[in-house]
Amino acid sequence: MSESVMGLVLLLIATVSAVGAVTAWTGVWRSWARQFMFGAVGSMPITLLPSVALMTGPPGLSFLGATNADSTFVRLTFLVGVLFFVLFLWNPRWWGPRWYREVRAGLEGGTIEADLSDPATALVVGAFRPPQDTSSDVVNQHIGGEPIETWPVTWIAGAETAEKAHAFERPGAVSGRLQLRREGIVFAASAMEDRIRGAATVLQIAAHELSGARAVSPGAGPDGARMAARGLTSRLARRVVPRLVITTNDGAFLFETYGADEKAKRMLELYELERSAP
Repeated sequence: MSESVMGLVLLLIATVSAVGAVTAWTGVWRSWARQFMFGAVGSMPITLLPSVALMTGPPGLSFLGATNADSTFVRLTFLVGVLFFVLFLWNPRWWGPRWYREVRAGLEGGTIEADLSDPATALVVGAFRPPQDTSSDVVNQHIGGEPIETWPVTWIAGAETAEKAHAFERPGAVSGRLQLRREGIVFAASAMEDRIRGAATVLQIAAHELSGARAVSPGAGPDGARMAARGLTSRLARRVVPRLVITTNDGAFLFETYGADEKAKRMLELYELERSAP
């Protein structure tokens, strides 16, 4: 690679980094402050990006012959770039614009929620959010006993055209397990869902309230007709995973699960129900 090309590449990197740093500091770009990869790791946009800009811009100019590599300007800017890198590693609380310090304090105090639409942030929150009562804990505390069978399911609890609550959510759906018990059925969300949502999600239906069960096609609603949805993940799952409809005296509940027909038959047998009609 020629010196002129190298100079242009370094200047491009410096320009992009500088623009990112300026928009982050001024608040034009604020979403980064609530995301793990940018805000939690050394305040990257206001520490690392300036460092990169200062440590690549002057060398780029020198490769293009616009300045001398041994000049005081190049040395000073490189030194300031090193100082910004130290800030990146140190990540002091006093550094940054006021709006960022307020967001950081809010995140640490629990008054501001992390950006769960960002996949990396949602994953970290799901893995490291402080322990709390999970859906399984709620079930064990209030129901107790061992289930007869437990099935991995996705409860279609709302409109599949709704906005996602977090990056890994399917609109209107909650992943978890469906437990069959003598006294009825219980759905408990997965621990990951609980941590990301910040609350337990439990559904309990008494055996005497159950009226029937049947399987419907992938993507279908309780009436067997295909329902509208949004999101790539939702569309893919809705093409291959059948659904289990559990009817009660007050309405129908919809669960996505493999082997839905066999599971419906098992429920009919266990609770002495009849196959429900659409």
